[in-house]
This record gives sequence, C-alpha cells and structure tokens, in this order.
Amino acid sequence: MRKFLSLFVAALFGLSTAATAATAYYVNMDDWTAVKAYMWADGNQKNAEWPGVAMTKTAEQALGHDIWSYEVPDGFVDIIFNNGSDKQTGNLKFDASKPYCCSGQWFASKEAINPVTPKFYITGESLVGSWSSNALQVLEDSYTFTNKPAGNYSFKVTEDGTWATAKGYSALTNKEGFTADGDDNVCFTLAAASDIKVTYTKSPAVFTVEITAVGGGGGGSSTGFYITGDSALVVDAGIGIGKKWNPDALKVEKDTAELSLKAAVTYTLKVTTAGTWETAKGFSDLTEAAKGLWKDKDNNICFALTAAGVVKVIYKTGVFKLEGAFDESKVPATPTLENGYYLIGQNGWDESVLSESLKFAANPDTEGEFQLSATLVKDQEIKVVSVESNAIKTWYPDGMGNAYKVDADHAGAKTIFFRPAGNDDWKTFHEGGFFFVAANEGGGGGGGETPDPQFDGKFYITGESLVGSWEPNALACENSEHTFTALAAGDYKFKITVDGTWATAKGFSDLASRPKGVTEGDNNNICFTLAAAGNVTVKFNGSKITLEGTFDESKEITFADGYYLIGQNGWSMAALNANLKFEANAGNEGEYKLEATLVVDQEIKVVLVENSTIKTWFPDGMDNAYKVDAAHAGAKTIFFRPAGNAEWETFSEGGFIFIEENSQAIDNTADGVKAVKVLRDGQLMIIKGEKTYNVIGAQVK
Repeated sequence: MRKFLSLFVAALFGLSTAATAATAYYVNMDDWTAVKAYMWADGNQKNAEWPGVAMTKTAEQALGHDIWSYEVPDGFVDIIFNNGSDKQTGNLKFDASKPYCCSGQWFASKEAINPVTPKFYITGESLVGSWSSNALQVLEDSYTFTNKPAGNYSFKVTEDGTWATAKGYSALTNKEGFTADGDDNVCFTLAAASDIKVTYTKSPAVFTVEITAVGGGGGGSSTGFYITGDSALVVDAGIGIGKKWNPDALKVEKDTAELSLKAAVTYTLKVTTAGTWETAKGFSDLTEAAKGLWKDKDNNICFALTAAGVVKVIYKTGVFKLEGAFDESKVPATPTLENGYYLIGQNGWDESVLSESLKFAANPDTEGEFQLSATLVKDQEIKVVSVESNAIKTWYPDGMGNAYKVDADHAGAKTIFFRPAGNDDWKTFHEGGFFFVAANEGGGGGGGETPDPQFDGKFYITGESLVGSWEPNALACENSEHTFTALAAGDYKFKITVDGTWATAKGFSDLASRPKGVTEGDNNNICFTLAAAGNVTVKFNGSKITLEGTFDESKEITFADGYYLIGQNGWSMAALNANLKFEANAGNEGEYKLEATLVVDQEIKVVLVENSTIKTWFPDGMDNAYKVDAAHAGAKTIFFRPAGNAEWETFSEGGFIFIEENSQAIDNTADGVKAVKVLRDGQLMIIKGEKTYNVIGAQVK
C-alpha cells in the first residue's frame, strides 16, 4: 500500500519514478556546503520540486575541488546544479558520454579535467551576463554562444581572468563588422538570432569573432536597415504619412539609402537594425560624424542642407554615416560647461540639456560629497554625469534603463547629495548609493531616516498560466532574471512583484519595451502567446521589466496612433475600439472630437496610443476617471483637449473632456430669466430667452 501511494503522489505532482540510466558528476568549484541537482523532461516531468535532489559527495577531486554525484533518471537531460538556496548554474544538458560538469562544461572523465586550465575568459554583460573579468571560463581555444537573439552586444576577453590582460576591439585580428566604444569593447549588432564563435590564442596571436545567423548565412549584421524620422523627413523622403518615428517606417534592402531632400528644412532621423526601438542607432553611434550634423536630447541625428539635394544614409558592416551638403551654420551652439558633476534627465540625456544651474557644488561639511538644490518632479527620471572638456565623461549609474525615478515622497524643492564613490547607507532610490534626497514631510517612506529598500536582484513571478498560481510570491527568482525553458505552446499572462506582495505588483505598463506579440491584459497583466514550445526570459532591474522570447505576432493588437476613449469595456489595449478614436476638430486647433454613446455610471478616460501601446492617460492616475451621469448619457459629441481647458468643468478638475448635457439648466440669473448652457462647435454658450451669449457674457446672437 505504501509503494502504491508513493507512485500516486509522484504521478500527481509530475515527479519522476523512472529507473536511473547514468551518473552525473559536478565539480564543486565554488565549494558549496551542499549540492543539489534539479532535472526535468518532456511532459512536465521533474526529479523533484525545486531545488531538486541532494547530490552525494564522492572521495574524488578535480582541480583541487570535491566531486559530487547524482544518479540520473532515464530520459532526463536538462539539469541545473545549485546549492539549495541562492546559487545555481545555468540550464545545462546532461550527456552520458561526458558526465563530468566543471565550470559549465562537460568532460568524459575527471582525468580529462585535471590537466585543463582555462585558456581564456570572456566578459560582457550583454553577452555572458556579467562584466566580471572572469565571467566565463573557456577551456578550449574557442567558445560558441548559440542562438543569441537579435540585439546589441559588447564584450572583451582576458588571458588570466584579470583586467590587466583584457583584450578588446584594438586586438581583433579582423575588425570588419565590429566597432569599439569608449572602453575598447568589441561591439556588434545582430539583426537576427545567430551563433557567435569567439576564438582567442596567444601563440599564434589570434582573436576572431565569427557570426552565423541561425538557419544559415552569417558574417555579422544582415544587409538592410530601417530609417525612421520626424514629420519633415517622413514627407520629403516619402516614408509615408502617419508613420513618423515608427521604427520600421522605411525598409532599406541594401546598405545605402539615398534621400532627396529640400533645403532650409531641419531633418531628424535614426536608424534601426531590426525595425525595433531596441536596436535604434543615433548620433552617438555614427562611425563618422560629418560637419553640419548635430544631436538632439534623444540622440537623434539632426541636419539641414545648404541646397536641395541627396543625403546618403549608409549603414553596413562597421560603418554608420551620413553624406550630404550639410549646412554648418544651422548647428546649435554647444553650451560652455565647466568641468564637474551635473544633474541630467529632466529634459533629455545629452550635453545640450545641461546648465550651470544643475551643477553640483562641493559639500563643505563632507569630503568627497557634492550637493545641489533643485526642484524634482514626480515620475521624473534622473542621473548624474561628470563633464570634462565640455562633454559627458561618466554616468552615475552607468548603463541603460536604470535611472532614478522620483516618487511623490521625493518630489519638490530639494537638496540632492551625491558621492561619485557611492555610499552603502544611501538607498533612497536604487542600489549603488549615488544619491540621497530627503523625503517630503509626512511622506509614506523613503529618504530622511527611513531610506527606501535596495533592489538586490530578487523578485517574484505570479500567474496561473505561467507558474501555476496567482499568489504574489508564486515563483521566487534570483539575480534579476528567470528563464522558462521549453515552455509549451499556448497563451500566458503574468505579473511580477518586488517583495512577494501585491502592493509591489508590476505589469504591462512597467515593460522597458514591448516586444511584438506581447499585449496588455486585464489588471495590467503582461500577455503573450507561443505558437511553438520555446524559452521565455523575464528580467527585472528594480523598476522595469524586460521580456525575451519568440512570441506569436498574429496576436498583436494594432491601432493607429492617436487619442481614444477608454473605460467602457476595461482599461487595457484589449478594451480599445477603432471606432472610439478622436478626430481633429477642424474648428479649434489642439482640440479633438468623437461621436459616441455614453451610459449612465460608465467611467471613461482618454488615452494616447503610440506604436499600438498606451502612452499617456488623461487624466493620469488611479480612481479619477470621469463618471457619466444621467445628464451626459446617450449619443453625444465628446470634445477633448490634451492640454486641458479651465472652462471645461463638466466632470471634474482638469478640463480634458467636455460633453453637452441633455438638459443643462442654470440657476435663474439676477434678472430672473432662466438660462441654459449649450455646446456649439466646441464652444460654450449661454441661452437666455431667445438670446445667446458666450462664456464672458458677450451676446453672439
């Protein structure tokens, strides 16, 4: 009876009862006190619940470290070795012919390991997940990264795992197809998923990178790119009206585009390598910046022409430049900046937005510390930069998607303190300790004596379809990311939480960018469909979510850019209707109107849609929708102004919407005559008897 019950429980929870087929060995290079093996197979079979089954320490060693063993169930291949708590390897594939795992690589015997020391190391956050000098140990003369997704990458190699022996772009045997950044990293872009082979030997001296597109082809970035730009470029270059700043606005099938443009017009453009904003390239990415080009606050390439003519946009292996008769007199004067530290982010991310009023001064009371008095705005993203020779030299913190976002507790006129070296006690916004800003009096936490918690890379994924539960702490994740391997085809939706409570839930609106095929579900859930089984990676940096995978783009919800009425059927993209799009009101500049039927007690707002994503809410915030009363229900013309209108008081403050009432009686006026308020051609009118007046009392009829 006991054996039968064990089999029943194993079947119920997907645990394996298969016979063992081989033994896996793990060289405990990190000297964990315990080692566990977590394995899974097709059909949702697993050897045990995470973190798996305890391994057995053997009497053998390799490279001076203990070897642990585990009897692998028949048919199981995927394996993760871990310490039972906070340390683990990546997803590995067990091979019975090479059962010994050491530093992520497999060997036929322990004797094959012992004489081997790493030939070189590969380091780079985008490529191997870390800039630590010994991030990836390579035991052969080369290493191949398989099926790396499209995107931007940078890395270096080191000979002995120290920065003193680091080799970058300048050491490449063949530089064609690659570029360097300010730190001499090897930089490149994949236009499609590819295999990347890195080869490094000291004698003979060889340092090469070979890129092969998955499914064939290779040699670096694919030929072709996209040009996207402002309305002037859209019209004059024939990109297509209504497509300005759409990342796939103009597909260039070769490495050069020739644009016939006018003179006396300022043009703005970027290119993207895969038709997505994630691969956008701007002014700072040019390999050659011709005289007469300049950048704006969003790193766009800007220029004007001395005479009508052709501008060549060239993007090919290792080269990104523009050629044309550019008007140097149109280049804006660069502000003259003293060397020092500046606050940046309020109006953009380049030197043009800096000013002496944003320069930090030395704090006379504390050595190595700087301070600045400034007014911070809620939801504003800020960083600090060091300026040398009138140019930005260093960013604090460095990297993308990690700016400090001002919350309500830290908004207003503030003294901001800054330490280039950081400070462990400064946790007001984010890890790193660069900033300290005192919170507003009476705030709900953060700043002052109660700093906000640091994000340490731990978060939770919740979603019944994805992890089996809507409990907020359903799946605990470490190291800022989690990969679901061989996820079955189907529909999924989920959220994440920072600390395992719903109070810190984040969803669709918190995506760093929206991959094609990913949509917004109810209650801000992130939704996607897999047409076939595949891997899906969820990353979180403390404020923004990144989602990676091959999603079913047929599920894409597509809407033209513009303003839409929302709320009737929910509060996500799925609730929108093309028939609820506002059109420009020809009678009033900056105003829009929509014919729609409203229902009593219905709550409504207006949203701005860009690239099939809700960009802005009117009004922004929660629990402040416009609630339709009986006087405003029925078939109506709804007028809307993104800038608001102080005279539009139909619902509440803000004045975004005005709707003509069914019967808008006004209290009798001083002369005893009953008055009625009406809307004509988007203008408020007051009717008294047979006379009509505008809102300032002038008779118009």
